[in-house]
Amino acid sequence: MRILISADMEGATGVTWPADVEPGTEQWQRRLERWTPTVAGLVIQDTTGLRSLVITPWAGLGVLAIWAAAAILAGGLVFRFRDV
Repeated sequence: MRILISADMEGATGVTWPADVEPGTEQWQRRLERWTPTVAGLVIQDTTGLRSLVITPWAGLGVLAIWAAAAILAGGLVFRFRDV
């Protein structure tokens, strides 16, 4: 059994199973659905059947806001460094 450990400058940030990062597995698909902006944006509109959703509407709003902020930041950086 292998366990993958994610690390960055601050140190170890998380421990995950190989099935979490292998494309095509159920865990990978679930994580992909939770963090993509399309699913997060569509889940905001749901009002019934909330227990069966991949992510809650408020969490979906947060994910969508993070993606929007990242896009604005990336656009600002491209504008600042490329279009001088």
